[in-house]
Amino acid sequence: MQRRAAAIFAVFFVVAGAGAFGLIATAEQPHIKLDSPTYGMNDTVTVGDRTYTVTKIALEESGGGGHGGGGGASYAGELQWTNQSAQYTATLANNSTVAYNDGTYRVLVPNQSNYTTFTLNQEFNVTQRLAADPAVDNETITRNGERYVVYSENESLRLLSEYLPEPDTQAFQTGDQIQYQNNSTTVQSVSESGATVEWFAPKTNTIELSQAGNVTLSGESYVANFISEEEVQLSPNYENFAEQEHEITEFEDTINGLWGIIILSLLSVIFMITFAYLPNKG
Repeated sequence: MQRRAAAIFAVFFVVAGAGAFGLIATAEQPHIKLDSPTYGMNDTVTVGDRTYTVTKIALEESGGGGHGGGGGASYAGELQWTNQSAQYTATLANNSTVAYNDGTYRVLVPNQSNYTTFTLNQEFNVTQRLAADPAVDNETITRNGERYVVYSENESLRLLSEYLPEPDTQAFQTGDQIQYQNNSTTVQSVSESGATVEWFAPKTNTIELSQAGNVTLSGESYVANFISEEEVQLSPNYENFAEQEHEITEFEDTINGLWGIIILSLLSVIFMITFAYLPNKG
């Protein structure tokens, strides 16, 4: 009687497990399907009056190994667009040196009640000039607080200030044009701490993409959906994307539940068989 009852229960759990396995085998994994264009590497995306270029689509490892560390992979991508007239600014600090007119100049902001002007005063590389001149020694000497250049032929002396050419001095005020780092810039403002210049030039901007991540393109919101390591979709319909993601989550939860039934059924069958063959007391 004990074995018969165990067999009946075992058959029941076998049928339940087989049914769950059958559902898993016939279930079709849902996928996100968006009515949106698909883009590959170097494809362009035009939104409004701005054009973006796909510069990256990849499946990247994240999380890393290590003791107890879990790893994983996630999709990542990049879009780039170029602003042809981006604003740049730079500050020429007071008493600092800058490259100007193929030379080195010192920025000097004079004391003034209303800061509007500054000067660039040329400075010379004394060591370099002496080394390039075979008529003089490579080093100066100092006497009575004055630096002198020594002529090699007769060891005669000449004041360094007289040996060097007349330094160039350039004066600027707000609104003036000045060549700085190969850019034609405009003096935007002058303060006690220095002068600020501005210019306009192309600038490349990068927008990061991630699976299910929102991005703003020309003021419009899009959601990214990676199809593979070579293709990505950008959809303005986030609601539709979210609904399909929810369906996928429900499907995965259902499959996990069915696997739970299979495991529970298998354990129950083993228990029933073990129970049926336990020795009877007496």
